Amino acid sequence: RFQGNWMPAAKAALDDPDRDVRVAAVCSLGRSGAAEATEPLRRATRDADPAVRAKAFDGAARGQAAALLTEAVRGTDDRDASVRIAALGAAEAALKAARGPAAPPELVARLRALIAEGVPKAVHERVLAIRAAGAAGCCADELRALAGERGGWVGAEALEALARQGAPDAGALVNVLLASDHPAVRAAAGAASPPPPGASAR
Repeated sequence: RFQGNWMPAAKAALDDPDRDVRVAAVCSLGRSGAAEATEPLRRATRDADPAVRAKAFDGAARGQAAALLTEAVRGTDDRDASVRIAALGAAEAALKAARGPAAPPELVARLRALIAEGVPKAVHERVLAIRAAGAAGCCADELRALAGERGGWVGAEALEALARQGAPDAGALVNVLLASDHPAVRAAAGAASPPPPGASAR
């Protein structure tokens, strides 16, 4: 850990030849949430080591995601799965932020491809893409197709994403999915249900 006036030391540590030192520096920068950390984190998203790149996107999601959305979009196509997963998380955080930026077309295209892909080994990426699409207000047709499958985790996430978007047919999907045999789908349908009239929102 860095102590005292640690920001200059953390920035300098990004040049250290030891990957673990660079990871520690990026973790400190990300935890700070400081605007001063934005440029060092941006630089770390281009580090040669995937562990450093992934930690940079994790750090961005803590407070600098909106400023690093362009880098997060690029990271969703990284050759390393851990970096792609972290970048999707940063993209979702950017889009959920108050007054956050609109989803750029290249991100929408990437989310659409991930949601439609359905590769079993990439299910974590697919779910994160569904969550990001819910925050971005995009890919409604792809989300509807998944929610209508009445499947497990993925279908449940798609339903929640549609509900977050305020899709007009989300209520009808909820009613159908409440009858599902799959507990995760029923739970998601219940979470996506609108509160009864007169109930206070939590």
